[in-house]
Amino acid sequence: MNESIDKKLLYRTKNLRVLYVEDSTVMRHATSKMLKDYFYSVDTAIDGIDGYKLYLDYHDKYDLFYDILITDLEMPNMDGRELTRRVLDINPLQEIIITSSHKDSSDLIDLINLGITNFLTKPIQTGLLQEIIADIANHLYLEKLKKEEHSDLTQHNELLKKRENDHLIRLQSSLKTLEEFNDALNESGIVSKTDTQGIITYVNDSFCKVSGYERHELIGQKHSIINSGEMSSSFFTKLWNTINSGKSYKAIFKNRSKNGLFYYSESLIKPIINTEGEIFEYIAIEHDITRMMESIENAKKAEKNKDDFFRNISHEMRTPLNAILGLASLLMRRANNDDTKLTSALSVMDESVHHLHQMIESILDVQNIQNNSFVLNEKEFEVHELLHGCIKICQLKGEEKGIKFFSQLDSNLPLSGFGDPVRIKQVFKEILDNAFKFTPKGGRVDLHVTFDHEENILLAQITDTGIGINKESQGKIYELTQIDSSLARKYEGAGLGLTIVNAIVKKMKGTLTVHSDIGQGTTFLIELPLKYL
Repeated sequence: MNESIDKKLLYRTKNLRVLYVEDSTVMRHATSKMLKDYFYSVDTAIDGIDGYKLYLDYHDKYDLFYDILITDLEMPNMDGRELTRRVLDINPLQEIIITSSHKDSSDLIDLINLGITNFLTKPIQTGLLQEIIADIANHLYLEKLKKEEHSDLTQHNELLKKRENDHLIRLQSSLKTLEEFNDALNESGIVSKTDTQGIITYVNDSFCKVSGYERHELIGQKHSIINSGEMSSSFFTKLWNTINSGKSYKAIFKNRSKNGLFYYSESLIKPIINTEGEIFEYIAIEHDITRMMESIENAKKAEKNKDDFFRNISHEMRTPLNAILGLASLLMRRANNDDTKLTSALSVMDESVHHLHQMIESILDVQNIQNNSFVLNEKEFEVHELLHGCIKICQLKGEEKGIKFFSQLDSNLPLSGFGDPVRIKQVFKEILDNAFKFTPKGGRVDLHVTFDHEENILLAQITDTGIGINKESQGKIYELTQIDSSLARKYEGAGLGLTIVNAIVKKMKGTLTVHSDIGQGTTFLIELPLKYL
């Protein structure tokens, strides 16, 4: 046990039950060692599925929940977001700490909306870990005190009928417990009270510290004295409508301190009702989340800088590539057909530049997917013309690689449709390219397209006799990576195509299904909703 840890904190943490979920063995070992400085017992899980099973088993065995769940955000099989959702469905009061090296602000905001306020960035710093553990331990301790107080009051009411003298004794005990509760609350949170007009009647030391005002500067003033001026009037209208109706209101506030600096607080505002059922004051309990919000803002800026970099570099690369493409085309037209070496070299150059150009377009598509700025350009197009274009390319590719290609377009296909023909063609092209890429010479690729007029869905099946994909890897084919890094050396490609295809299909509200076995080939089933004319 670490002797430098406050004994009061250890007293409050020693009996707490902890579940730690982390897929990295090194991180799991190191952090578990840190956690055991605070808790006598720490259960660990290797991923979200394992953690969820342990969570359910623990509850079934002991009829209790873990006091604290600590989980990594990014994990295979089941990530920290899904584990958090499932656990909160079972136990909405579960205390959860999220650890992550991931900087996506949308993920953090999703978790905040679920009620998560405790975040740690990896590698985990001991000081920050201790701060969060102390906050949670204090909160659980206060909850325990409240339950004990409720239990005491219940017993008090029962014993009141038997002995009159016990009333005073238990009343004194309750008052003492309430004082301890108030002391603990003042130590762990930012507390203020206002009357029904929003005039401040009480603030604790933490409120003065974070706002920069002295107590006498706050009492008697409107609570808006700390208003940053950057929150909409509709926000405060909703706030007052809610608390005036007797309901609690929870939100994140952007405030301004006395010295003009902004700070953020997560606040719960609760109306206090007297015995006549009338609201006579409001109490606000807040937690300073400035560091977390600053981290979110920094993450947004970093994301924007990354996007700007990709846009600029793509523009700079496109300009010389277009020049090379034009020159290669001009040289090929002027080259002497008898000079086979020159024409072959120019052909290789032309093909390589086209490949690089397509790579740039794919990278930009991936950027748009990650930024949720991926859009469709829908218009009327000829269905048969689009599909025949894909078939013609496949026929040439089959002849070039010595692979048999068979296609079947059912007669029920509409003549024209309304959608994004470029993206639809991209879906077919990428999957067919993969089929030819991973099918050896002498193999076979089949394309069958039909249309469901009842559901207005374009249905396509693409089957090959290639190397196949094992069951474990099929869930990874849409990720930004090669399934096996060794394939990058044998088969050309950066592993972006199916990632983009999957995003296109989802954007069109369609489905993409794969069936495959090693050595038995692969079948892709494409279902695309399509308006037809």
